[in-house]
Amino acid sequence: MGWQGQSVLAVVPARGGSKGIPGKNLRTMGGRSLIAHAAELCRSVPWIDRAVISTDDVNIAAEAVAHGLEAPFRRP
Repeated sequence: MGWQGQSVLAVVPARGGSKGIPGKNLRTMGGRSLIAHAAELCRSVPWIDRAVISTDDVNIAAEAVAHGLEAPFRRP
C-alpha cells in the first residue's frame, strides 16, 4: 500500500487539443509517446497504487490503456 500507509493515486492530465504543439501527447520522443513515458514513470514509483489518465481524447485514452494507465472516464 502506497506511501506511509496511504493509498496514492497518480493522475496524468492530457488534453487532446493542444494549441502550442498539436497532438503532443501522442508524439514520440525516444521512440515512445509522451503518454508512454508518463505511464512508465508511474509504474517505476513503488508507492503509486493506481495511475489514471484524465483526457478528453479517445486516442490518448487508448494509448494510455495500452501502456498500463487506467482511463475510467472522459472529461469534457
